[in-house]
Amino acid sequence: MTTSGTRLLRLDPRDDAQAGAAALAAALDDAEARRGDLVADTSFLRIEQPLGTGAPVHWLRAFAGIPRMYWSDREDAFELAGIGTAAASEGKDLAGLDDLRERVLTGEAGGRFRLVGTVRFDLDREPDPEWVSFNRARFVLPLVEMRREGDDITLAVNMRVAEGMQSGWYDVQRRTARKALLQGAMPLRMPDTVTPHGEDDDPARWGERIGALLERIEDGSLSKAVLARRMSKCMELDQIDVLEMLRAEQPRAYHLLVQPAVGEAFVAASPERLYRRQGSRLETEALAGTRARTLEPVADAALADELTGCAKDRAEHALVRDHVVEALAPLADEVDAADTPAVRTLASLLHLHTPVVASLRAEVGDAQLLRALHPTPAVCGVPTERARAFLREVEPFDRGLYAGPIGCFGQDESEVAVALRCATLRGHWVQLFAGAGIVDGSDADTEWQETADKMKVLADALEAVDAR
Repeated sequence: MTTSGTRLLRLDPRDDAQAGAAALAAALDDAEARRGDLVADTSFLRIEQPLGTGAPVHWLRAFAGIPRMYWSDREDAFELAGIGTAAASEGKDLAGLDDLRERVLTGEAGGRFRLVGTVRFDLDREPDPEWVSFNRARFVLPLVEMRREGDDITLAVNMRVAEGMQSGWYDVQRRTARKALLQGAMPLRMPDTVTPHGEDDDPARWGERIGALLERIEDGSLSKAVLARRMSKCMELDQIDVLEMLRAEQPRAYHLLVQPAVGEAFVAASPERLYRRQGSRLETEALAGTRARTLEPVADAALADELTGCAKDRAEHALVRDHVVEALAPLADEVDAADTPAVRTLASLLHLHTPVVASLRAEVGDAQLLRALHPTPAVCGVPTERARAFLREVEPFDRGLYAGPIGCFGQDESEVAVALRCATLRGHWVQLFAGAGIVDGSDADTEWQETADKMKVLADALEAVDAR
């Protein structure tokens, strides 16, 4: 069967999510939609229902029994909440992203589709059991979504048509989407509780790892590496409660939820952009060097001065900035980065920050950008491969998605963050992650405290949810 790319159908506006869901379900139950007559030669179909009002995070609550996903940008100008799967690429590398882009992000509806993607920090490392369901590189086009772009709210269904009609999958998707819109999807049972294993908080072993790393730095085999810690807590948490709390308590951050299975999720409220692509324009940044805020203006100003004047932090930051500029050089006609970092102020932390802007060459796509920019020295080290090999050797746990790319990918624009200030939620167990950049002159106790400050940002929000 010859297909004609993607197709977009747009329904008349409705006042709210309930009315919109009913109208969208009715469109899916239309005789022509059931047979696929109107779109039989189409590869992917998108039916949009404009809404007068809608809250994407709240909308997700009704769908605990279906894999869920959520993404919002750092400016809170764009939100995408999705359930189910219309199309996906799940594999060991980034090749599937290019394939999915060619199949989905084309034609009439191509500019409206968005893929939610997550990539492991270390693609070459075999996932530990607790990370298997997240796969190594996972990119998903949701079956049903609610999207907010500025003040515009849209409820939509995405379906694989021509190929799906041959296999019967089109009708499965249509029925699943219709049922979810009308009834939601609550879980039938929670999975067995997963008990975390492996080392978490241990200052003595942390000091041993720092000592081993400083020896590598002294002998010249490494300039920097970022050591990570993991902390486990037993809590009673609702995933959407957590997401709502993160959005309220951690503004000016990228917010992500991916739930590949019932009772298992990864959440993040990350301050760090890997890149934003709009046509040929690319915006990225170097973010390295940290102080915990006191929330007292005079004291925070003194901390900012200390941060900008600290030779150790400036050297660590310069490694990240130089890496980003060098990585982009082969992919861009022009790369512009400030020579001197500024201080970026977040809700609880101060960071050294340098914006970087590039003009990309026409043939450069998201998979190339991910390969070039990840991992930065801010989450891995210098030289990259030596640092990553060292981390595989000494870190006592699998980072999984921590410090990996997480993002929302489109035809003409994509935005990707680094998965920081993040946690896994499995049954009654929560695991938090944070890292510290180790360079010549680093002190184990100081770096331990830096990771504690970073994890406290998320831990406080989770404890607030647990206390409800």
